[in-house]
Amino acid sequence: MQYIGICNTIDWKNLIDWLDIDTGYNSSANLPDVPPVTNMFNNLKNAGYNMNSIEWLNFYPDKDYDPGVTRLFETYVGATHIRSWISCVKPGKTAPWHWDWHQDDADLPFDDVVRYTANISPWHPGQAFFVKDGICYNDAVGSVYQWDHYTDYHAGVNASMVPKFQYNYVGLRCDM
Repeated sequence: MQYIGICNTIDWKNLIDWLDIDTGYNSSANLPDVPPVTNMFNNLKNAGYNMNSIEWLNFYPDKDYDPGVTRLFETYVGATHIRSWISCVKPGKTAPWHWDWHQDDADLPFDDVVRYTANISPWHPGQAFFVKDGICYNDAVGSVYQWDHYTDYHAGVNASMVPKFQYNYVGLRCDM
């Protein structure tokens, strides 16, 4: 994972203030029943995870927030948009060690896909985000990281007293 810089072309505070965390899509409760995902969750159960602590909420452009955010971020990173979303981990919740599965990924040019994460809420002690062997914490709002590969294993924890928000962006390299 590589630090890219701070994306300050988006008013992250206003964007977060617009979201209603009581209406976010609970991704952990709605994962597809396919063998790779089932195996991943069985591994978490076998490791002793408290399955009630697993929860992350997703918010999507056009549905939950202005798609103009996507266009601004696309310009910032210089990668053609495939998908993007905002994720939220509430206090006391985790998004444990996992990778993201999407049914339509089989059609993507695997080696040309890039992923970025922006930390978009002010950091509080107890919040962290992990990708492979890297960790992000105590970042400035708008800090952007490029992943080594968009399917890398990752996790997020929130042992603070306030929600933790991140912007996630998957795109195609434009330098092909």
